[in-house]
Amino acid sequence: MRRHDRTRPRPTANRSTPRTLPSSVGRVSTPLVVGHRGAPAVAPENTLASFRAAFDAGARWVETDVHLSADGVPFLLHDDSLARTTDAADAGVDAEADVESLPWSQIRRVDAGARRGAAFAGERVPHLDELGALLQATGGSLDLEVKAPSRPAAEVVAALGETLSSQVWHDVVAQGRLVVTSFDPFVVAESLEVLAPMGVPIGLLVEDVPDADDLAELAASGVAVLATNHVTLTEEGALAVGRAGLRLWVYTANRPEDWARLTRLGVEAVCTDDPAAMLAFLRA
Repeated sequence: MRRHDRTRPRPTANRSTPRTLPSSVGRVSTPLVVGHRGAPAVAPENTLASFRAAFDAGARWVETDVHLSADGVPFLLHDDSLARTTDAADAGVDAEADVESLPWSQIRRVDAGARRGAAFAGERVPHLDELGALLQATGGSLDLEVKAPSRPAAEVVAALGETLSSQVWHDVVAQGRLVVTSFDPFVVAESLEVLAPMGVPIGLLVEDVPDADDLAELAASGVAVLATNHVTLTEEGALAVGRAGLRLWVYTANRPEDWARLTRLGVEAVCTDDPAAMLAFLRA
């Protein structure tokens, strides 16, 4: 997985006015349950079947990862190649190639579901707009992670801005049902310039909570969400995020003891591979 380099520039101050979202740290009684890549506990990750399973379980939010194909098509896949999650080799597609070097026609050809059983055979790597249509139909919301790209961040974010300006995304964006996040600070900085003026909250993904000065700088730049690894989150870190006025999200928690701890810390949203189980835990 490509991760951001701390030596890279931080997001610069945003000259536009992004959607303002007050911090919820310490005021959330029940966190949002975010289906990580849908509901991979029961369906193949980052497929429409997986997103439907998350919504059918009662989750209001899902998370996914977006890349651009060689010909500029936004599609949903976590890895940098097709090897782990698809039958690319059997389909005559280079399974080990950088997925962003492949044309959409080849990516679309592979089966992204058969490895999880016959019930999922024929599931394809989704186009971003296919998930947008599902969000329209279900009323669901999306945490869209932009993978650290192999091309300039400005090119990727501009393409996403064009996609998210289309009719299929109108209600999702207008109703605040989309957050765009990335580990890559170049992507975050470009998103603050291009997507935040559209009303899309922007988040930075990190491995652990930065220090107070960095949190203040992120908030001043227009970043709305800090999403950190739940394992490294401490009470002190959660409070620091709240003091900076940032929304606190975490990834990827799959055990009841972790869900309980994160609820006590006042985390706003928890990304999980098993949204049905987490929802059942919170209802108990």
